[in-house]
Amino acid sequence: MLISLFCQGGSDKDKVHRSVKPLYSSRQVEEKEEGDETMGMHTSLESCGVGIVFRISEAGDMVIEDFISGGPAERSGKLKVGDQLNRVDGKFVRGQAASKIAPKILGPAGTIVELAFKRVQGPAVMTVNVAVVREPAGGQAARR
Repeated sequence: MLISLFCQGGSDKDKVHRSVKPLYSSRQVEEKEEGDETMGMHTSLESCGVGIVFRISEAGDMVIEDFISGGPAERSGKLKVGDQLNRVDGKFVRGQAASKIAPKILGPAGTIVELAFKRVQGPAVMTVNVAVVREPAGGQAARR
């Protein structure tokens, strides 16, 4: 399952479904569409994210799968594909359901969210901290 955390440029459901599914947002309106195997939380334009596409690991953790090209997380230059989310705004979130974490990452455009990731490099394990400004999505997933 891939989770893309950014605000969408319109409320039209078709636009939302052109993005990586499911799209989570802080105004959680849960819906399961007939014939749709993914659960989406679609919402208003008030919430924006940081341009990260997460995947859920076998252990249930949120791991960076990709970045939205030109998005705030990619521009920070600090994060890498494979980094595992540990904290949002100083609160431990590792192992929590994505539906509980996403509203903590999303928020009003122009506001800052502080994220902490675990990165494994060979035998070393390090923490990567980054403060990112939330903004509307303008790019596409880079697909590395």
